[in-house]
Amino acid sequence: MRKQVIIINGHPGSGKTTVSKMIAEQEKTMIRSSIDFVKEIAVKFFDWDGLKREEDRKFLSNMKQFLNEYTDLIERDLRCAYDNFMKSDSRFLLIDIREADEIEKYKKMFDAVTVFIDNPRVKKITTNSSDKQVEETIYDYIINNHQSLDSLRTEVSHFIEKIKTNNF
Repeated sequence: MRKQVIIINGHPGSGKTTVSKMIAEQEKTMIRSSIDFVKEIAVKFFDWDGLKREEDRKFLSNMKQFLNEYTDLIERDLRCAYDNFMKSDSRFLLIDIREADEIEKYKKMFDAVTVFIDNPRVKKITTNSSDKQVEETIYDYIINNHQSLDSLRTEVSHFIEKIKTNNF
């Protein structure tokens, strides 16, 4: 069994979590986001309530940018997730990343495949630097979330088959 890291991205509400769950239904999967560590800090030290209002998204984006600029904590968190993945019996590690430079960095670091969840029904958020960058990357694969959940499930199955056969 070949293990595969998948970097997943899409606009807020596009279906990233739904797609991740669908992948996990078919293959043993670990899921981590590059913002998870930032959220943990926000809850512990800034009493963040966990909501995703636009001002919260901007707060988290700015904190992530600061942490990336002055520390290697997020990289260490993702390397730890990768190390745990490599020791596990999981087939996939899904990492949600918004920022174009980080996508390229971790794509190289983890030999990852990139996937974009395209959903034209969601509003594109551009009030923070992270969400603003969602479409600035050329992705290896696009999953269309344009119709029903059954249609999305079919798209996800096709994606998994392409990964298994390295047919990108």
